[in-house]
Amino acid sequence: VETLLAAGSSTAVKDRAGHTPEDLANLLGFRQLAQLLAAELSEEEKKAVRAKPLGPAELSEEEKKAVRAKRWGLASDTGTSAAPTSTETEEKLAARAKRWGLPETPEKEEESAKLTARAKRWGLSETRAAPTKRLPDSVSEAKNDLE
Repeated sequence: VETLLAAGSSTAVKDRAGHTPEDLANLLGFRQLAQLLAAELSEEEKKAVRAKPLGPAELSEEEKKAVRAKRWGLASDTGTSAAPTSTETEEKLAARAKRWGLPETPEKEEESAKLTARAKRWGLSETRAAPTKRLPDSVSEAKNDLE
């Protein structure tokens, strides 16, 4: 970080692969640093940047806990699972349906008809009971069934 700040965003300064300090900062994941390099900072501003931690360290402990809790779907204060509300779930399902090109609320009759047709194709009863066709006991019996 020190080296990158010292070099500035000069395009004349490049590494062996041809990366500028700004490119390297982006590659290393220091987006804020890359933005600072692109802004051509004065020496005082560079010193202030060096003194200030970059990235996640900028968050307070409480903010870090809240971010972690949100990431894992937990209630931030108790550590217990925070179940999404029904509207959140519906919104997520609607968004997923839209991404996959499906209707947001599939018709029950259509779905039922598709399941019934699939069950008949596979020789299953509509109530998901045992198969209506008996499975062959041997390979030769299976070959005979195919003929």
